[in-house]
Amino acid sequence: MKNISMLCMALLMSFSMMAQQRSVSGSVTDSNDKSAMIGVSIMEKGTTNGTITDIDGNFSLNVTTENPILVFSSIGYKTQEINIGDQTHLTVLMNQDTEQLDELVVVGYGSMRKSDLTGSLSSLKSDQLTKLSAVDVTQAIQGRAPGVSVVNNSGEPGAGTKIRIRGTGSVNNSDPLFVVDGFPVNDISHIAPQDIESMEILKDASAVAIYGSRGANGVILVKTKSGAFDKKTQINVNVFAGTTQATKQLQMLNASEFATLKLESYANANLTPSQTMQSILDYAIQNNSVGTNWQDEIMRTGTTQNYNLNVSGGSERNKYDIGGTYSKEEGIIKNTYLDKFMFHLNNEYKLYDNVHIGINASYTTYQKSGNNGDFYSGSLTSALKADPVSAAWDSYTDQFGEIYFSYGTNPALSAYENQFRKTSEDRFIANAYLQIDDILFKGLSFRAQFGQHFAYGLSKNYSPQYYITADQQRNRSELTENRSQNIYWNTNEYFSYVNTFGKHSINATLGMEAQKSKSNNIFGKVYDVPQNADLRYLSMSPNKENLEVSGSGDHNALLSGFFRMNYSFDGRYLFTGTYRADGTSKFKKKWGYFPSFSAGWNMLEEAFMEDLKSNSPLSQLKLRAGWGHVGNQASAGNFDYLTLMTNGYTAVFGGSQVDGVIQEKLANEELSWETSEQYNIGLDYSLFNGGLSGNIDYFIRNTNDMILDTPIPIYAGKARPKTNAGSVQNKGVEFSINYDTTLGKDFYLNAAFNISAIKNKVTSLGGGEPLYGTYSKTEEGREIASFFGLQTAGIFKTEEQLKAH
Repeated sequence: MKNISMLCMALLMSFSMMAQQRSVSGSVTDSNDKSAMIGVSIMEKGTTNGTITDIDGNFSLNVTTENPILVFSSIGYKTQEINIGDQTHLTVLMNQDTEQLDELVVVGYGSMRKSDLTGSLSSLKSDQLTKLSAVDVTQAIQGRAPGVSVVNNSGEPGAGTKIRIRGTGSVNNSDPLFVVDGFPVNDISHIAPQDIESMEILKDASAVAIYGSRGANGVILVKTKSGAFDKKTQINVNVFAGTTQATKQLQMLNASEFATLKLESYANANLTPSQTMQSILDYAIQNNSVGTNWQDEIMRTGTTQNYNLNVSGGSERNKYDIGGTYSKEEGIIKNTYLDKFMFHLNNEYKLYDNVHIGINASYTTYQKSGNNGDFYSGSLTSALKADPVSAAWDSYTDQFGEIYFSYGTNPALSAYENQFRKTSEDRFIANAYLQIDDILFKGLSFRAQFGQHFAYGLSKNYSPQYYITADQQRNRSELTENRSQNIYWNTNEYFSYVNTFGKHSINATLGMEAQKSKSNNIFGKVYDVPQNADLRYLSMSPNKENLEVSGSGDHNALLSGFFRMNYSFDGRYLFTGTYRADGTSKFKKKWGYFPSFSAGWNMLEEAFMEDLKSNSPLSQLKLRAGWGHVGNQASAGNFDYLTLMTNGYTAVFGGSQVDGVIQEKLANEELSWETSEQYNIGLDYSLFNGGLSGNIDYFIRNTNDMILDTPIPIYAGKARPKTNAGSVQNKGVEFSINYDTTLGKDFYLNAAFNISAIKNKVTSLGGGEPLYGTYSKTEEGREIASFFGLQTAGIFKTEEQLKAH
């Protein structure tokens, strides 16, 4: 009887499940052109049950709930929820999400619809910048945008990165301009990746000409998160930790190999090593010694910790976003670290429906140790120079070992001293703004903002006394301090007009900008300071007469006016014109003028392309072309065009010594900014309503009037004057492709690929001599900072080969 009851219960459960499960099929098409849609996600609401449409837009799904609701979603379309009731077959029409398709992109002094853009730019969203769990946001850019290279300055934490957009344009300064929420800054290391809403990288002249004399090297626009009106408070916590290590070491000779090579060098030079050196080398060879791996001696596994807290939300008239980030890094070089705290507050208040006021404020403080990113005098360079026969530590003398066969400091000692080389900075930025929409009539808006930047830095390097040998010692301890103060303010005010008249659309901007920066530095150096950290101050030196003190000050100003007009006819033909005038304090000829023009053609909007648009997955095909003329005032010093005087010199008059000044260098009142003339042609494409998208660009970037030191006779007794004499060309191709799709209710797939090829060439150095760097040379016809080595015809293996040559 019990078995019969169990059987009946199982049958009832089976019938119940069969009653709940049923198959629903159907097709999904675009509501505009009725084309079949592939890859549409269909999910049964409240479950993980789902499927996607096939190549013909068809689907079939076994639903499991009593009152099933199906959710249809696809990139570029509005999500739909359908209560299917008793239906077993559905015909679903998907409506395009015009807000998503006409996404607004931040451009200089405003925003534009992405479909109306005629310049070349790359857009990055918040989720793309946080995927890599990078502490420095510039590291998160790496590999994300075609034509943009990011290189770490060194392996030390906080050493910063070098960003190049479409190649190196100058031997002087090739850094891009950074603009955060409309406020220009020197870098973006003070912003946590989690606090960024979007980033636009402007690459060609038609996109950057609105920034005139500061746009030659590209512009990176950053928009930080700002909350939302009528949104509940949301708290996000992000924590990550990780390790870092050198993926590969340079292959160096071991002690035995080095000793063999060293003895050969003595023989080739007809020299005889000292008895001590001979015995050291013989010992290494006889024992087949591995010796010291100096890279192991200075390196370790680094660690990274990052903690981010963000609070955002808003009421009917107020929105806010508050964030704090603490990060701690221990570098792969021993005794290097970075402690950084970042805080930001964005708040906006709606005085009236069309009047908004707000403030964006941030504070950053950090302390780091290391060699301040100086690769050439750091621990790693010492490790590559040191011979493997020498030991890192001498157990007999209980101190750092002597370096026998190479010049420089014991690398282990150099790494040990990293802990005494400390740098700290406190930075505060505040930017207030007023936004009035429809100020006189519909479509006309006005924005005014004023911001100020304060930075206070301290670099403190202590070099302790040590003795290894008479040739390897520091007989007096040294302490140097450098204190800096930088103050910068910027204000810009502009009108924007956006409107549509039938088939005509206009987006125009007219405004002005003013900025001024001022910096002060004071430097001090003393000797014989105790090693005790509590006594490591300039005032603690017992020999005050040896105190070295110097200081400097600097300032510059810029006044500008700008205009941009974007015109679109029927969404097919696009035109953008930009003009900016800059007046700078850096040159006697104060004003420069920077125009640009670009055009675009949305080919799929043409009537003769209707069949292609209807019968293919293509959803966008836009051809772009542009030209522009921009400048690079960052390559010039603040007083390069003036005759400078230097004090500290004395002369004897009437038997008495008097103080005086001398002329430091010759003036060049014709000096002006470097300029860049750029050409760009590109193609934007998308398929499946933006699910698959990308672009192809070809560009030529010619830098002219590059500022160089002009050779003068040595008997002139003056420093070389600056002149506009050089030129550089960068040209290349960029390609990118991006794929977005939804994979069910909780999954989203993004795959991206980009590649670029750039050729850099110095076309002129004004007939002057090559420029030499520490390990590189720049000369006409080659790339900037090329590496040179000896060219060989081969290796002679026998005496007969040598005689026959």
